[in-house]
Amino acid sequence: MFTLSETIKNTLEALRSGNLELAKATFDQPTAATTGLQLWNLDAAVKTLVPRYTPLRNSIPRVGGQFAIQANWKAVTAIDGSNTPVGVPEGTRNAAIAATVTDYNAVFKTLSVEASASFQAQWAGRGLEDVQARARKTGAHKYIVGEELVILGGNTTSTGIALGTPATPASTIATTGGSISQASQYAYVVALTLDGYKVSSLANGAGTTTSVTPADGSSAFTVKRGSSQKSAEGSALSMTGSTNKVTWTVTDIPGAVAYVWYLGSATGAANAYIAAITTVNKYVRTTNVPTTGQKADAITADNSQDQYVFDGLITQIAKSTSSAYYKTLEGTTLTADNKGGITEFDELLVDRFVNYKVSTYEILMSAKQTEKAGKAIRTGAAATPFTIDVSDGKNSILGGSRAIGYVHPITGETLPFVVHPDLPDGTIIFKLVEAGPLYEDDRIPNVWQMAMRQEPFSIEWPLKTLKYEIAVVADGVLQGYFPAGNGMLSNVALS
Repeated sequence: MFTLSETIKNTLEALRSGNLELAKATFDQPTAATTGLQLWNLDAAVKTLVPRYTPLRNSIPRVGGQFAIQANWKAVTAIDGSNTPVGVPEGTRNAAIAATVTDYNAVFKTLSVEASASFQAQWAGRGLEDVQARARKTGAHKYIVGEELVILGGNTTSTGIALGTPATPASTIATTGGSISQASQYAYVVALTLDGYKVSSLANGAGTTTSVTPADGSSAFTVKRGSSQKSAEGSALSMTGSTNKVTWTVTDIPGAVAYVWYLGSATGAANAYIAAITTVNKYVRTTNVPTTGQKADAITADNSQDQYVFDGLITQIAKSTSSAYYKTLEGTTLTADNKGGITEFDELLVDRFVNYKVSTYEILMSAKQTEKAGKAIRTGAAATPFTIDVSDGKNSILGGSRAIGYVHPITGETLPFVVHPDLPDGTIIFKLVEAGPLYEDDRIPNVWQMAMRQEPFSIEWPLKTLKYEIAVVADGVLQGYFPAGNGMLSNVALS
């Protein structure tokens, strides 16, 4: 009989001599992340994979201390609207000039975001995350992104744009270029504001209204989500063969940034299904009509104006009373001028300079449209006005290029391109940055500003259940002091 010490000694000697075969381990490496004996390898820092890019909110001045229920201001839009001549006979007085004064007003709107964290969620997150703090931060994040969207494209009642009922879509039939074998197609179209564009999809259809149930359990309210009434029915008839293509167009509606198209093979809104959402007022159909999805008869009213937000840039520039520059490209692309410029940009900039003597802009575009504008600038130059800097002495060339701005054709100012992630591809905004030296003594503090009765703040509501309830609230309005100085290109195609 061996003692324990002798057994250990003999085992060690056997291991050293190689005469003892190693036994299989009792514990192997686990084959899955949740099996066996292993420590959960979790990075304790919770990541937020939701972008927060708000160029307008970051750049537009904010002015606090506002009061009353709406902001009101007046602007002299013409020193002498009748263009009185200045020459007079000897000893004779001239007629009095007739200044044109325009009244502006904007009702203050309250924007709010609610978030919550239950006690149990807070307890469960100990050692990983302060869930209550995370709820507060998430609410603030959502508020910032939400305010940016309203600044860009809010469309309220009374002062905004009612998209109404679009014109009847028109059709052009081509006997080649497609695979349509049907004899007839029928179409309806619905116009969308920015909010409508954001909430609409082929899967869910055009957004109409949303019923919101407040977190405190009070009465629900309805929000209109930015879609127009549907148009009357358009038609493409008497097609023969099986290679047809139909191009559908509709009259542009200023303030609309996208259009929803419904197609059917038989007449009637109940037979027309959602086919496409375009950011121009044109749609090319090359195949037979869809047979699933939202039907056109689901659209029964104009829901384009949201009474709970203020008018944003798109609305204030596009409405007819703004006197801003507005041009629709009717589904065509930007035009290279063969001199390194873009024809539509030059036309807009020259027009605003001639008529209002302003020239300092930020040019807001989507990422895709920015790339297309840059391509037009680079490839549309007969004698390329670019240089390659090799001053670093390195024998290398870095591929790729990026257009970062545009030179004003009159003043020579560099106007930066601003990529806005929420701006639809078909809309380009020339946002006036300042009135310029010719207006220095005319008391225009900011051409755009956020007038705030209350800057964003956080509220933690009194406990009524085992849940922390948190709100982020602010109250204000976007004021455009010089809307006529701005410009917009609409229905700009990418190809």
